[in-house]
Amino acid sequence: MKANADMPPPGRSPDQGHYIYRPYRTDKKTGEVLWAKNYGLKAWRIWVADDSPAASNDPTQDPAASNDPS
Repeated sequence: MKANADMPPPGRSPDQGHYIYRPYRTDKKTGEVLWAKNYGLKAWRIWVADDSPAASNDPTQDPAASNDPS
């Protein structure tokens, strides 16, 4: 594995997100499912930003605690 395998994409810092690995991905233009094994890969490496709406809807976090005006 390369030394920079866990480095974020250009213009991003490590605290802005992380990589996930999936055996398939959906092409944004055509909607076609692309399997990594058809391209000689085990998985696709996909950058996921931590500030995504899914992260903000985390049920383990108390929304009242983040809006404390004190």
